[in-house]
Amino acid sequence: MAPGCGPSGYHRPLSIPQETAFKFVSVREGQAWSQPQAAVTVANLQSGALTSLFYPGKSSKAKESKPDPKVMDLLKSLKPGDVVNIKGSELDGHHVLTFIDAYKPKVGEDEPGVFVFKGRTSQKIGAQSYAAVNVSKYFQSATVLIPHAKDASGKMAPDAALSAEIAKLNVGDAVFVQAEVIGQNVVLRAIQPYQAPLKAEFVKYTQKKANDDNSFALVDVKTDSGAQTMRIPSVKVPSGSIVADAGLVSAASSLKAGQTVEYRARTDSVATWVVFLRPAAEQPAKADQAKTEKVADAGKPAN
Repeated sequence: MAPGCGPSGYHRPLSIPQETAFKFVSVREGQAWSQPQAAVTVANLQSGALTSLFYPGKSSKAKESKPDPKVMDLLKSLKPGDVVNIKGSELDGHHVLTFIDAYKPKVGEDEPGVFVFKGRTSQKIGAQSYAAVNVSKYFQSATVLIPHAKDASGKMAPDAALSAEIAKLNVGDAVFVQAEVIGQNVVLRAIQPYQAPLKAEFVKYTQKKANDDNSFALVDVKTDSGAQTMRIPSVKVPSGSIVADAGLVSAASSLKAGQTVEYRARTDSVATWVVFLRPAAEQPAKADQAKTEKVADAGKPAN
């Protein structure tokens, strides 16, 4: 990375695809082929898309299947917005629930780059064993390698600064993780105890040309302490150009002046760098809530 294009050690927040994690929306009980059946509506954690699944799965050609009382009790105990681990299958053109489990996320776990620290471990690559950490988000986990660097004696050892940060953590802590993918491996670049993002009023986003094909971008916000200008870290793209991080540019360019935002920043000798940015969560209007409930109730068991 070119000097001055980002805070020391900046890399994108670690990301793990979430294939089975959803937010519970609603459940409706009914009958199908003279047997109890429930229709469960869930929302995709990332897109918000609604999906309805039936439990238990039956058809006129299938063997009789009675609902598990424990599953039914769990479905009745869930509240809208609860995170659930769901697996399903297809039957007669319908989504059928085959597994469900509830999960209580750590504060901040829904934010990009925030994970639950599961402890230190090691991973073997070829003949070499590397120190690593295990982290998880919802129902997926990842092993992240600790980079090696020369210690005081000149021997290769796990990075001392990162090791010192990791030593302060307890299993179960929420942490903000930045990492780099190198080949088939994920390498740790920064790990910090979770702190809630700061809030500010968005003022403007500016993209500027540096030289040649290089560019950089600025984000201006208004905080309780006054106006603040932050620079978006830049990354080197395959063409060799240095450009502002695409994810942060997308987030900043979608904002409107006066909008409340949540952000994280890091300051070094070069600038104050924004490393996380998103619109602040707002309570949906009553009309939107009614619309959501109406859509959620659309999936009903066959009568």
